[in-house]
Amino acid sequence: MHDALESFASRSFLPIYAKHYIESWLSRGLPEVCISNPNREGIRIPIPGFECQRFNITIEHVPRHLLALEMIREKSGCPVLWYQIPRDELPELNILFGADNAFGRLLVIPGVLLALDLHEMLPRRIFVNQMLTLDGRKFSTSRNHAIWVNDITGKETGEPLRFYLCRRRPDGCVEDFSLSSYESWKRNFWDERLLRSTGKANQVIERVATDELPCPGQWSATDIAFLAECRRFNAEVRTRFEADYPDVRQLTRAIEAFVDAIDRYSCSVLHVPAAAKENEALDRTAARAVTFALVGLCVAAYPLIPDFAVRIAGSLGLGVPKLSWLDRDWMAEPVRLPESIGARGGE
Repeated sequence: MHDALESFASRSFLPIYAKHYIESWLSRGLPEVCISNPNREGIRIPIPGFECQRFNITIEHVPRHLLALEMIREKSGCPVLWYQIPRDELPELNILFGADNAFGRLLVIPGVLLALDLHEMLPRRIFVNQMLTLDGRKFSTSRNHAIWVNDITGKETGEPLRFYLCRRRPDGCVEDFSLSSYESWKRNFWDERLLRSTGKANQVIERVATDELPCPGQWSATDIAFLAECRRFNAEVRTRFEADYPDVRQLTRAIEAFVDAIDRYSCSVLHVPAAAKENEALDRTAARAVTFALVGLCVAAYPLIPDFAVRIAGSLGLGVPKLSWLDRDWMAEPVRLPESIGARGGE
């Protein structure tokens, strides 16, 4: 399989770690790989004399994928065996794994697919997570050197931990997790900056909101600059969600910076008393601008912290966030607000 795997490693869409890993094995010689082992767990070998053996778990991955293809076709009403599926109808195969599983994912799975002449099913995209350590040492459940989810989340939501782990995703090199660093970040960003920013944005909307968000009125240089920042953020969100090069690590940092931008803009709007009638036209524009921002924020946040994102969308009378929302002009889009917001705005 040397030449076939060498050709596979030459593909430009493989990350640098994957290329180096495959080429390092090619340079020192590929080992033989057992199809089965004398294990007590797993799928039995249906060959006389080998009944006491089970398939190697890594070898199972390709048959599992082929079975999944057959199940998908059956559910679609077109039952067919995997080898009867036209090659141009085979779906893309994307593989996500930790660096400690690299041998099976980067050599065994492609090797089996190549041996079966299934070149069309070779992984189209490969995403590798490097190792995450705890206070500088490897996680170990046997030594109780670990973070237990129930302990760290308690009765609270696990969403800040989800966000923080995405923020510290070990992409390209080992990352370290520290409970004290996480708790400090949580206090500073999740418990303070995030709540303060979204709360102030809602106050801006409540200044003019009834049952429907009014259209923009008068514009200021501050409004124009903030709207440009919203559009830059939305463009970055699209980039971070690109299927070929998704980047949750950079996405979390973009979200944090954008939360601060929403906070600064909302403060500048709320600094002017709402009672002045001459400010009403400016307040309408500001309400639209923060709505534009909150929509972008909830779309960006939904894959990472879905409960938070759905709450933000719900505060605007919207449903589950969708990436397609970034295609809509929220400075003009009709927005019907929940009664709670509309009632406060009309008082």
